[in-house]
Amino acid sequence: MMEDDQGQLVELYEAQALAANPFLVAPRSSGSGNQTSTGAPTVAALLLDHMSGMAAVSFTQKAMESGMLTQEEGDAVLAIVQLAEPGDPKRRLRTTCRIGNCWCSRRWSRPGDSSTCFGVKSDMGASVGVGGLIIGISMLMVFSMAHQAISLQIESGVDRIEDADEPTPTFTIDDAVMFTGAIVDVTVASGGAGYSSGGTIEASSGTGGFSATYTIDGSGAIVSVVVTSHGNYSSLPTLVVNGGGTPTSAASLTPVRGNVLYANLTNTGATTIPHEDVWMFLDGQNATPFSSVYNPPLTNLWFSGETLFLNWYDTGHPGDERMTLTVGTTTVGHRLW
Repeated sequence: MMEDDQGQLVELYEAQALAANPFLVAPRSSGSGNQTSTGAPTVAALLLDHMSGMAAVSFTQKAMESGMLTQEEGDAVLAIVQLAEPGDPKRRLRTTCRIGNCWCSRRWSRPGDSSTCFGVKSDMGASVGVGGLIIGISMLMVFSMAHQAISLQIESGVDRIEDADEPTPTFTIDDAVMFTGAIVDVTVASGGAGYSSGGTIEASSGTGGFSATYTIDGSGAIVSVVVTSHGNYSSLPTLVVNGGGTPTSAASLTPVRGNVLYANLTNTGATTIPHEDVWMFLDGQNATPFSSVYNPPLTNLWFSGETLFLNWYDTGHPGDERMTLTVGTTTVGHRLW
């Protein structure tokens, strides 16, 4: 075997290897040279430290009748292999030398068979130190992962306990009415001229109950409209201005129909419910956050025993038969009139 057999796979034949602890310090012998014997089979040391990539630092002495295997000062043993008894079945052991580390082979023999000891140039203290450092870091990582897993389990358990202690919210929909022909807006196609303030806008026909107020500019033209009563119409009514003086040019106003929902809701449970936890559905569709359609006068909390009046103006959804309210696992529905 060449001394600088760098990076190549070393095949050891006629050998039986017994694993030893790769972190034991190699003992040093005071014997003189390789000895031969026909005595009991020897024990082998092993291999590579797979964590650090350095040669294993273990070394198992060979008990022989006339002495023991010697080891040169400062060497770390990569592998010692020997046939247990002449004629035993062969077993192949493969190991890889690090580049630049395979440097020599020493051979000793006894009648009928031979063995080879491969040495590696290395600093025993440095090898053990690096290996220990890597092991320490690995143990810290394992501990950190275990600590995180345990912490998550504890937090999950505490959350489940708190959820179990909190009462289930309960509430009722006392009444719910949907106006599907409500006039929810007025478009000013032409503001006209000569109007005075203080007048109202009403429907010229029908009994739907629509009314609105308006504002004018310096020329008496209507520039904006505010609906004060949306009414309810099966078809679009014609809008007129009453009490607005004598205009020099009539305004053109176009009504816009939409849906308006009124409902009274009561928290009948012992739990205070945040508005953001409440969801609404029309005909089981179009999930809508309650907080986006209800404007609370004081707080965003629905207290136990409190009744809320909902005025959902221009829902923008087609549902007109059933209203549903959901909080967590509690769902309550009510027919729309």
